[in-house]
Amino acid sequence: MIVLRSMGRCVCCRKKNHMDLACKWCSQSVCTRCVLPEVHQCPSLSECVAHKTMELNTRLHEEQVRKRKLEAI
Repeated sequence: MIVLRSMGRCVCCRKKNHMDLACKWCSQSVCTRCVLPEVHQCPSLSECVAHKTMELNTRLHEEQVRKRKLEAI
């Protein structure tokens, strides 16, 4: 999730940031080019990866094809 704040500078590339986006994980001000945690070297990158991995595993288990589903179709 991206949070909009008042205009500032990107912590990664130091460009003027007209949209002034903030990282969801570390709340640092980043530009549109540096918004990904991997790009701006987010200090909470491991937390972000763990959350996304858990989210994907949950989604995988929910969308898993079951034998009963196939028989019903």
